[in-house]
Amino acid sequence: MTAFADLRAYLERVAELGELRTVPGAGTSTDIGPLTEITAWSPEHPMLLFDDIPGFPRGWR
Repeated sequence: MTAFADLRAYLERVAELGELRTVPGAGTSTDIGPLTEITAWSPEHPMLLFDDIPGFPRGWR
């Protein structure tokens, strides 16, 4: 098992493998739950990183 220095290092590695999908502008009450559920059951099931979430400061993830 590979150890990572921090979450950023882990996210960088997942991105290098092509398994990270950044989702900008998804709402907490309408989008994040359904997108997570759909992705969990998809054959590829990439990691989702929600960014620019309405109601939160830019860059808050």
